[in-house]
Amino acid sequence: MPVRKDAGPDDTAWITAEGWDGSFHQGTIALEDASPVTAHWLRRHGASMR
Repeated sequence: MPVRKDAGPDDTAWITAEGWDGSFHQGTIALEDASPVTAHWLRRHGASMR
């Protein structure tokens, strides 16, 4: 999943999924829950990317 250059470890990711019937479902998940490794990396290196 691409992560924006200005993303922070406390940001939220939007998830969109299409069902077999063509319906769409959307939700959010904290970046920390979706990818703890990415959140940790952003805490250490994210400020230098901005």
